[in-house]
Formats: sequence, structure tokens, C-alpha cells
Amino acid sequence: MLFAGCSPPTNRTDRSDTFSRVLKSVFSFDHVSFERRLAETIAWCAPKANGSDPKQCLRSMSMLPSVLARDRSMTVGTVAEYRANYARDVPRIARALDLAGGRLLVHFPDADLSDGAAEVESSGFFDLHNVPPWDTWIALADDGLAAADSSLRQYLVAWVPPALIECARRGVAVNPERCIAWLEDANVAARAEINRLLHN
Repeated sequence: MLFAGCSPPTNRTDRSDTFSRVLKSVFSFDHVSFERRLAETIAWCAPKANGSDPKQCLRSMSMLPSVLARDRSMTVGTVAEYRANYARDVPRIARALDLAGGRLLVHFPDADLSDGAAEVESSGFFDLHNVPPWDTWIALADDGLAAADSSLRQYLVAWVPPALIECARRGVAVNPERCIAWLEDANVAARAEINRLLHN
């Protein structure tokens, strides 16, 4: 586990080890493990995904994120916590094969130019700001000083259901600023971290 659990460390060594793991993770905004958040996302999105309605099927009004949230981590965290209330009993994802046929996507909000091309080509899967539907949001990541560019430091990781992969693919293909990309094609620290977590 990369994140501290509910119980406090029992000694100085445990405390140091816990802090070290948290700081090394690009997902340190969340106290819940990435594998758990991924499992909750898949459980929530899989039955709702509809290839004939990519714009609305995964934008549940009950989870509509606040535009006035204090920061991005709070925005993503609010969505994740709401979704968790309905998916607490699902087992965490432990292997890449458990992605249920879906794919992982990253979005760099600071690199967005809001050109609208991806929105049109993806039939609304991406919005004007190239953001994927909030139901699909898994976690916010931060590469810190390891990022090649400051606009690529923070990014959202999302799960795209199989029924919507083609819509997302079309949007990614026409995105000129490359603020959206498939995880396997992105030069981000999360790629290596997730590969370690989801061992085949």
C-alpha cells in the first residue's frame, strides 16, 4: 500500500516508512489507494457507459463537481468520496487485466487551450476544456519537479469504459496541445507507479 491506513503508526520506524511512501507517490492528495479508487470508478461507470450517449451517460448530476472548490484535489476528492459511498464493497484492482476492457487516460488541465476540437470529435465525451466526464475521474496526480514542463505537473487520471474508447480515441487524436493522452503514451510518473501497482 502506498497510502497510510486508518490506524496510526505504532512506532517511529513505521511512521517514517509511511511518510516516505506517501511522499514518493504521485497520488498523495488522496488518503485512499489508487487501486481502491480505480475499483470504485469501474464499478460505478461500467453499468452506466453508453456509446450512443458519450456526452451525458457519465456526467451524473448527483456527482457534479463544484466550480468553486478550493483546489483541484478537493474537486476530484469530492467526486471520489461520493462515488465510494456506492462502491465500498468492490475488491480493489490488483492487475492490469482487471481494467474490465477499459483504458486509463490522463488530462493536463494547465496545458488546455480550450480549442473545442476534441469535444466535437469525441461526440461530447470531452468537454470544451478537454476534460473527460467526472464519473470517470480516479485521482489527481502531481509529478512535482520531475515534470518536464510546469503545465504537465498536475494531471487527472481517468478510466474510459470499453463502450467509449473509440469516442475518446477520436478526441485524443485531434487534440493539438496534447493535454489529453492515453496513460501508456504519456511521459508521467504515474505510468510507472500504476504499472507497479497493477502487476499482471
